[in-house]
Amino acid sequence: MDLTVNVGETLKKLFPDIKQIRRNQLEQGHEPHSFYIRRGRIQAQRELMNRQMRVYPFILHYFPNRFPENETDKSETECEIMGERLMANFHYLNDHKARILNPYYEVHDGVLLFYFHIRIRVTL
Repeated sequence: MDLTVNVGETLKKLFPDIKQIRRNQLEQGHEPHSFYIRRGRIQAQRELMNRQMRVYPFILHYFPNRFPENETDKSETECEIMGERLMANFHYLNDHKARILNPYYEVHDGVLLFYFHIRIRVTL
């Protein structure tokens, strides 16, 4: 199961108005009103019987619509609204394959950074 693909599919269902959901970073800017999904360093803890408990950290970047420089508060507001929408609606991956854990967000330089983890037990 490719978790990054599953995150993108879930976001498409929750937010069909989003223009673009990317997993690869662009070198020059991002499409406004779009998501960029970045997966962090995976942690694995060994368990009995050839099993592991893995934790996959993610950072979801939301790029709001572009506004003139003198209206940056509109970008901040749009990011905060999207952060609250994610907190209220983004709880599981498609068909409850995995639960979204420890979600929180912050707005930094006009971009929403939404952090979360997915924990999965894997049989080796």
